[in-house]
Amino acid sequence: MNTLSLDGSGLQKIKLNSVPDEESNTLLAQTSSESGAQQVRFRKAAEGKDVFIEVWNDNGIVSTLKVTDKMSKVMNDVVFGGIKWSVDGRKIVFVGEVAEIASYKNPWD
Repeated sequence: MNTLSLDGSGLQKIKLNSVPDEESNTLLAQTSSESGAQQVRFRKAAEGKDVFIEVWNDNGIVSTLKVTDKMSKVMNDVVFGGIKWSVDGRKIVFVGEVAEIASYKNPWD
């Protein structure tokens, strides 16, 4: 069973394939690698429009990447597909909606 120890003592553990209720409203998409040893989660910030990609393993979070400037939404449906892991479990591929380009506002208008 893949678990994450929150405090290092092993007192409280969360399965990697589940998300606590207080975090479920910020989760956009998630998937596990073929081996089940890793998981990737796309998460939006609780406040604001920031989007993050998180990579998890059995020991906890491995990496976080803020991708707000690159994408605003991850497509995870039957038309565009979902998140897929490479065979070696080192890369992911997904389809995302391009972030809206900040428009220039003339200060004299």
